[in-house]
Amino acid sequence: MSKTLIYIAENYAEAHMIQANLNDIGINVLLSGEHLTSALGELPAHILFTRIYVEQKDYFNAKKYIDQYKQAQKNSVKKELSYWKCFNCNELIPENFTNCWQCNKENKQ
Repeated sequence: MSKTLIYIAENYAEAHMIQANLNDIGINVLLSGEHLTSALGELPAHILFTRIYVEQKDYFNAKKYIDQYKQAQKNSVKKELSYWKCFNCNELIPENFTNCWQCNKENKQ
């Protein structure tokens, strides 16, 4: 059967988590490139990402899962980011910064 690329994971752990979740819903997965991390520094970084392939017949169900996964990741990042507003210039600054990057004033909470 023909395999189709469905996702490029940023690391080994993400690839295996996605593989397990797809397997749980009955979709067989082929991982490619997961053992290339030993070549770190020798190969371009994008080559080291693990590619996730599924059979063509499972593509639409796998794509649905991947779309939901990406949306959950996006929502998670939005929840994690919180900001403070600079009292001097009204710039929104990520919470982990102590000074405004626009005017360098300190957060006066």
